[in-house]
Amino acid sequence: MGYKEDVEDKWNFFVISDDYRWTLLVTLLMVVHYYTLVGMAGGSRKVFTEEFMKENFGDEHKQALNGDEIKKGGYPDSGSGRYTMALGYKGWMEFNKLQRSHYNYLESISQILCMMLTCGLEFPITTAIIGGVYLLGRIIFQVGYKISPKARMIGVPFVMLTQFFLPIFTIYSLSQMYSNRCADAECLSKRMMDLVSTE
Repeated sequence: MGYKEDVEDKWNFFVISDDYRWTLLVTLLMVVHYYTLVGMAGGSRKVFTEEFMKENFGDEHKQALNGDEIKKGGYPDSGSGRYTMALGYKGWMEFNKLQRSHYNYLESISQILCMMLTCGLEFPITTAIIGGVYLLGRIIFQVGYKISPKARMIGVPFVMLTQFFLPIFTIYSLSQMYSNRCADAECLSKRMMDLVSTE
């Protein structure tokens, strides 16, 4: 048996709809929004100036780390450690609101993006709409959290509903892809092989 019988006859072809660009657009907007939030969370560390760190923790840091000088930025404190406690209650709250907005997003962004890109292969417009609702919820959540922890709850239903629905929709999308492509790909594959053999 030759190459055609061994390999080419087993080829399957997968056609992506032009509407998939809308899924990709919403996915890109999510990534942009997430990295904007990462920048804001990182920017909140400007309160941990070198002067602040040395004044409050310089001697203790040197003693604990064999004379090493403390640096600005407040690492490794993520919002509930010794450095943020020295900011006072208001400073602690402001720092933690930005950190929690970031970490809450981080907890689900990879799963959401993966499911978006998968569902969009079969249902690109529907997936883009679902992603838009999720993104809107995230923006409301972020803005609300900046005002007060309670205000973030306005965006929670948008976020939670899409996070609950997307895994179910992904399973359904995959089942539809499999059943549809089994017939379509076999037909398309045969036509492509016919074209190759005539060249």
